[in-house]
Amino acid sequence: MKAMTFKVSDDEARHIRLLAKHQKLSISEYLRRSARDGSPGAKPLSIDGPLCGLRL
Repeated sequence: MKAMTFKVSDDEARHIRLLAKHQKLSISEYLRRSARDGSPGAKPLSIDGPLCGLRL
């Protein structure tokens, strides 16, 4: 399996961690599923709070 590295802002990293935790997934698994069809993150998501409106 290949490793991937990319940069995100502090707010984006916090938001990704929060969404992965909410789905009870590791960050890697959350991002893998988000990249595939019909899985967590497939639709734009938003949460209440300072990051409201951030779309992944």
